[in-house]
Amino acid sequence: MSQVVLGQDGSPRGSGHRDTETGEMFLAQPSLARSNGDDGATPDDAEMTPEERSAMLSRVYVLEPGIVFYREIPVQSVESIDLMLGRLYELGCQWPTFIEVLDLSKVERPSPAVRAVIRRWMLRLAPRMAHLCVIIETNLVMRAVARFVAYSMNVTQLSFYETEAEAIDAARRLRG
Repeated sequence: MSQVVLGQDGSPRGSGHRDTETGEMFLAQPSLARSNGDDGATPDDAEMTPEERSAMLSRVYVLEPGIVFYREIPVQSVESIDLMLGRLYELGCQWPTFIEVLDLSKVERPSPAVRAVIRRWMLRLAPRMAHLCVIIETNLVMRAVARFVAYSMNVTQLSFYETEAEAIDAARRLRG
């Protein structure tokens, strides 16, 4: 059920979904209201046009039943992560469990505010995520960081690949 989510100051922050078990609200479509600085948003978090929102959402899609592909943008913002991980959650809810193919091959290190939003979403997604197939190309530092972050968020079933084709093939084998 979509609801309007209000910020600490009472202003609308977007529409979201209430977790039926915990009652916690999660944004599915972050607010386009300007940040007042209390939410960790960076100055670069600008209002998105409908075209930009559509382009971001098109990066998260069902590859085939039970497998969701997520191509991260190079420089993330609190708003982009909330939007895209909200989409991942909505798509992943179609099955009891799902596999995510996550393309991190072109990303920069996220800010602390972005990492906090990722952590919140991943803790919610982890129980349904059967496996995480991560595309990182040959970046060994990114591999180590991704493994550490995934384990800290209760995502223990993960594997790393150099190419998109390898990751998709592995996800298909895992899904059976």
